[in-house]
Amino acid sequence: MHRYRSHTCGELRASDVGSDVRLSGWLHNRRDLGGILFIDLRDHYGITQLVARPGTAAYEALDKLTMDDVKQFHKEQLAGKNYTYCVVASDKKINMEDLKKVGDVKVLSLEELFGY
Repeated sequence: MHRYRSHTCGELRASDVGSDVRLSGWLHNRRDLGGILFIDLRDHYGITQLVARPGTAAYEALDKLTMDDVKQFHKEQLAGKNYTYCVVASDKKINMEDLKKVGDVKVLSLEELFGY
């Protein structure tokens, strides 16, 4: 795979519980049910549910994650390197003019994006 992904979301199984894995994807859903965080991470292969319990490092990191953290990651890990943004969103919920300020925008069909 690559340094940000050891597995796809669609290939993980119950037998992988407790294993170290790296996933890349986007936040599909986030729920806080009585202090336990449930994060649905999605890639174009499927969805993996991440569970973070209070008192764990994962919970502390996910509960406090902000857009500033994402910007800092970008600055430290991506800035100055060639890359392509892939924004998966409803065109009704995103301002295309704002995206065009970042660079060229190409709207892809689901077939072009996911290959089916």
